[in-house]
Amino acid sequence: TLEGAIMLSNLYKDPIHMNRAADHIVRYIETIKLL
Repeated sequence: TLEGAIMLSNLYKDPIHMNRAADHIVRYIETIKLL
């Protein structure tokens, strides 16, 4: 989840988790648009 990604990013000071979450959300939205 996005909240989890934010927590992980704050914990590890690593933005990769945020990037992964953002990619997942974008793909999810694009999938909905195709339906």
